[in-house]
Amino acid sequence: MWTVIGVCLLGVALPEVELRTVGGQSAKGSLLALDAQHAAIQTSAGRSQWELQDLAAISVLGTSDHPSAAPAVSVEMVDGTKLAAETFAAEKGRATVKVGGGDVVELSGEDIRCVRFAPPTDALAAQWSRIIEGATAGDLLVVKRGEGIDYHRGVLHGVTGETVEFEMEGERLPVRRSKAYGLVYHHPTGRELPEPIGLLQDRTGSVWRLRAVALAGDQIEWTTVLGVKQKRPLAAVVRLNFSHGKVVYLSDLEPDSVQWVPYFGMGKEFPSRIAWCAPRKDRNLQSGPLQIDGRRYAKGLALHSRTEMVYRLADTYRLFATSVGIDDTARPRGSVRLVIRGDDRVLFNAEVAGTDPVKPVELDMTGVRRLTILADFGDDLDVGDHLDLCEARLLK
Repeated sequence: MWTVIGVCLLGVALPEVELRTVGGQSAKGSLLALDAQHAAIQTSAGRSQWELQDLAAISVLGTSDHPSAAPAVSVEMVDGTKLAAETFAAEKGRATVKVGGGDVVELSGEDIRCVRFAPPTDALAAQWSRIIEGATAGDLLVVKRGEGIDYHRGVLHGVTGETVEFEMEGERLPVRRSKAYGLVYHHPTGRELPEPIGLLQDRTGSVWRLRAVALAGDQIEWTTVLGVKQKRPLAAVVRLNFSHGKVVYLSDLEPDSVQWVPYFGMGKEFPSRIAWCAPRKDRNLQSGPLQIDGRRYAKGLALHSRTEMVYRLADTYRLFATSVGIDDTARPRGSVRLVIRGDDRVLFNAEVAGTDPVKPVELDMTGVRRLTILADFGDDLDVGDHLDLCEARLLK
């Protein structure tokens, strides 16, 4: 158990933070203390302390949610930690990862789930997901093949900047890294890991799954679920998310169904048009940050009219909360009729226009097992109908 670590900020210039509670309250100020039980900030009204179990997130203001460039290498750990890396090398069961900013992380090969050597694209994302989810026996070497990817099953050995040493049918082959799209490490089932207390997102795009976290001076220190210890300046952190087990974001769930109907049908729709109008998770329909009235949001959904999404809820929740509006890339155009149903009851029905300010929505979800969200056509055909449901979340 970490002890409470406080810090007097005289002479230490820390960035301002915003605390948000599970119930929707927020406060801004300088971070004074943080550990596994409490967080404290200095606001204009004085010191304010919060129980960590009541917090949804701590956001560091003035930092960008989106890295300036996609990482050259992505490394996913078995605990869900995802590293945006510059380089990756492995030898004799150990891996060395140079993450964004130049820091080097030493890892055990037993803790690595997969490595991707190319930035993700919409065209390959589904193929990559199917490959890593279907890996049941043996390591996989994923290679580029035409416009897609394929894999070979075998045993992964050393990885350098130039080659991947891969064993197939008893023969070790040096495969050029330029031909490799990614690696998938095989691990026996049944490994149990501690529950995380939250997630830390840094400015490079890495997301660390936390077992412990604390503030020490102007530094955030943390230990991942797998025991990897790290330290960064508070200014290098984008967000600490403590909503695990308390809040579920719709952008982290897979809908039971998604249906898009164009205003002007074209018979057989072009795949490119379908892809362009498909819902986006945690980004707007232009693949940029979600933004309404100049404010950016890290989590949420972007929908083009007419889109209906249905979620079947495996758990019970008391509230659904979101902030809705037309994205800044389309304003002042856009007019969407937003209808939200819980099972067969209409919980919300209102017009959302590009001239409207952001609208907070909070709905009673008692007993609801099926949540339906419809972004219907409004009063202006479908021109500029770029609806954002920012911070769309279910609360227990």
